[in-house]
Amino acid sequence: MENQSAVFETQTYRDAFNGFRRISTSSLQRYASLLESDAGPTGPLLDVGCGTGMNLRALLDQIPRVSKVIGVEPSKILANECRREFANSRYEVEVYNDDFSDFQLNVLVSKVWMSEVAHLLGEPGCWMKKISGLLNSGGNIVIRTSTHSQLQNRDWYQYFPEALELDIRRHPDQEAIINAFEKNGFGDIKITAVDESRYVTSNFVREMFSQKAFSTLRMISPESFEIGLNHLSDVIEGLSVDHQHKMFWDYQMTAYSAIRG
Repeated sequence: MENQSAVFETQTYRDAFNGFRRISTSSLQRYASLLESDAGPTGPLLDVGCGTGMNLRALLDQIPRVSKVIGVEPSKILANECRREFANSRYEVEVYNDDFSDFQLNVLVSKVWMSEVAHLLGEPGCWMKKISGLLNSGGNIVIRTSTHSQLQNRDWYQYFPEALELDIRRHPDQEAIINAFEKNGFGDIKITAVDESRYVTSNFVREMFSQKAFSTLRMISPESFEIGLNHLSDVIEGLSVDHQHKMFWDYQMTAYSAIRG
């Protein structure tokens, strides 16, 4: 069992994330449409918790008006991977290896992207206040995260109930995020459901969980993880002897978007 910060300082998590957590192009197009605005100010895009940069770079391919990117990532291993991801790219990229609570920036940004990081930052009112101070008036923010009901409806948590309990505690609920927007000068608040479901092979699912591609799996007890993995493996094995058997991976997400007043 690892603590939250230690989870992201491992090469095994970096490799598992890059191998199994890629966002599809169609889903990125949905998020890009919320971030892109012809009427908004021009300036850098800030990615809070940029991770390996894999999904960030794919997102930027859908937003041609953005050329400068600022990433902040507390994990040294993931920050270095993000720098490698953008090496020799067309983007001007600055990656800061820093906790967001300590992060300082001397320029304002025009867009903020946060992907599956809201549950790692603590109370939404605190980090939203900081984001409000970094974002130009008229700039927009998109937060990709899971609601409590989306977490509860994911099939895989039945095998790892300890992980579900942990993630419910970590993820801010919808009311907390909306209140944080309203108290920190944001308007035009929208909640958009994004269906990231797709078909994957049974072997993909087996490897995704055995390699602990979700951080919460690294934070539960080893005993709980082994019990869950064995149960899941038995279910997958019962579906087909062919490891290329296609399974429906149901993954519903939510995008919170708003404009800085």
